[in-house]
Amino acid sequence: LIRRMSAEGEPRFAMLETMREYGLGRLAEAGEDAYTRKAHAAYCLVLVEEEGPKTRREHSGKHILDVELGNIRAALDWLTAAGEVEWGLRIVGKLHLYAYSRRLHVEMKNRLSQLLALPGVDRYPNLRNWAKYWETDFTFEALGPTEVVQKYLSVLKDFEEAGDRMGMFLMAHRLSHSMVFSDIEMSRLWSHRAMEMARESGNPALLAGSLSNHADLVRQTGEFDLARSLYQEARGLFVQAGDKENEIWALSHEADLYRLQGDLAKAQASYESALAQFRALGYSFGIASCLHDLAGLEAQAGRFAEARRLYRECLRLYGPANVTEVPRVLESMGRVALRAEKAYRSIALFGAAAAIRKRFDVPSVDPTVRNEIERQIENARAAAGPEAATHWMKGWNLSVEEAIEFAKSEKETA
Repeated sequence: LIRRMSAEGEPRFAMLETMREYGLGRLAEAGEDAYTRKAHAAYCLVLVEEEGPKTRREHSGKHILDVELGNIRAALDWLTAAGEVEWGLRIVGKLHLYAYSRRLHVEMKNRLSQLLALPGVDRYPNLRNWAKYWETDFTFEALGPTEVVQKYLSVLKDFEEAGDRMGMFLMAHRLSHSMVFSDIEMSRLWSHRAMEMARESGNPALLAGSLSNHADLVRQTGEFDLARSLYQEARGLFVQAGDKENEIWALSHEADLYRLQGDLAKAQASYESALAQFRALGYSFGIASCLHDLAGLEAQAGRFAEARRLYRECLRLYGPANVTEVPRVLESMGRVALRAEKAYRSIALFGAAAAIRKRFDVPSVDPTVRNEIERQIENARAAAGPEAATHWMKGWNLSVEEAIEFAKSEKETA
């Protein structure tokens, strides 16, 4: 009646479905269904409040929430049906970083919408305000800039009325981020507001993040010297805060500036320094990012074999769990294949990337980048000729795992 599911680590067990249905029926007959389900939900609440904050936006390795996701979903289903809005919002709130890492945007947005529609939600104004923020954040990529801004402004008003300084700070940052490609001047104003609030907080890590975000913004307008000074100030504050990981990211962003200014030697030196530091830290996501940047420099110099080698290593580190990053690498490899006159392979790689973006709702937010990808796809279609559609569909029909293996399989020939 019971079978063991895992041979490694903590044992987990499953029940035959017929036995489960029978047990649920007897539980209901005994009048203990609600009590038992609430006890189950309480376990899930404690679990996500302990483990949720430890998760990251990138998904790497095994996580306890991976195996408990079915239980958490069942708990949320019951809490919503039972009108238990407080516990439901607490669970989703602690689950939001994990949900980002697993690309569960649509599911979590729908769950939040259902919970926010329940009677009694206004009894928990703090949870309600944050739930509105999470609900908007989960739809950020799918909505147009105007709609996103209106939703964030509504959430900001709630935070202001509640005097929630952290919520107000976060909204200033998100408003800036949401406007960067549609209204750069308003984006700058909101970014300044976020920096001011961060300075007022006296928190060096908060201020460092704000400075780095502002540097990301001003480099869009070509203010490279200002961006560099901001990254350097942020790096010093990250050192002060003991945040080694973000200290290295600031160095990587400085390398981006050198690349944009055409100083490829300094860019490579900075990327390599960041790579070495990420390796020392054992941070695979940062290692993969630097490998992607260094591969781009190799491709730019026409050293295609070395570029492909670095891209393959990058894909290995990202793995299929990081579906937000995999399409970007596949597109980069598609460009290299096109430049190396491997049109069939190029269009297949672009097809695989497009399918993953579609399947997991991973749009390219920057319109300049998006337009460049479209241009490269058209070039690959033209180069592939009549066989373009066949090879595009070959890539399109690959799973994430298959796409990674396909991209890694190419022999190291120039």
